Amino acid sequence: MMRAIGHVDCAIWDGIGKACNKPLYKLLGDGGYREKVPIISLGGYYIPGKEKPSEGREIIEREIINFKEEGMMGIKFKLGRLKVEEDIERVKIAREAAGDDFIIAVDANKAWTPRQAIKFAKLAERNDLNLRWIEEPCKWYYQIKGMRRVRETTDIPICAGQGEITRWGCHALMEGGAIDVCNVDTSYCGGITEWMKIANIATLYDVKMAHHEEYQIAMHLFAAIPHGTYAECFANPDVGPLYPHLILNKKVKDGYLYLPDKPGLGLELNEEFIREHTYKV
Repeated sequence: MMRAIGHVDCAIWDGIGKACNKPLYKLLGDGGYREKVPIISLGGYYIPGKEKPSEGREIIEREIINFKEEGMMGIKFKLGRLKVEEDIERVKIAREAAGDDFIIAVDANKAWTPRQAIKFAKLAERNDLNLRWIEEPCKWYYQIKGMRRVRETTDIPICAGQGEITRWGCHALMEGGAIDVCNVDTSYCGGITEWMKIANIATLYDVKMAHHEEYQIAMHLFAAIPHGTYAECFANPDVGPLYPHLILNKKVKDGYLYLPDKPGLGLELNEEFIREHTYKV
């Protein structure tokens, strides 16, 4: 139900922007805070048969190089399927390929116990991996207390919120001292209206805002608030085949995604691409 509400809510905001003849971020942010936002790509996915660090080195290195060529500021790197020590080796490969000025956040998708997550964080610090955050480090049933334990043992920020569908759930993470970054998704939580309420709550706890995927909406949200982080996309077409084709007027350069000056969400959709991939029931 919240997903359905979220999609309608986003469409309504797009309509309001068009009716007011203003880009959405300028409506949400009383003129907007910025006209470009940093962008990172999801990556580091396990490739069947090449999960181990020794087998996947070339794949990881090539992906990092491609992301840099695509203008990405960084990567959100998948973890959690292998032993902690093996995942550390995978991230070390990524950092060596990326250099020091490339953002690397990691995402375990609730794979670990608190003890495993603490082990990963300590090894990451010991190896100077310079991680922007560790996302969803603990299994769902350890969510608040477990992530707070992890957060109290490391200087690496902890990120979560993707699984929440209301501001009450996100507030519980913040009030429980579990997170430094909240990555709730408009598509899950009831739309732009609810996301902005969560962003306001975050200011009370000095929590930064992220957004799970959907860069075409997230860019407006981050341009409208002072405490946003990175828009996320799928710059690897093998993982996200829509990114290169669906939106015609996206502009990415030197790590930044530039906001469109058209009203509403300001998206120019590739109608031909949509027709080619429409499934008729």
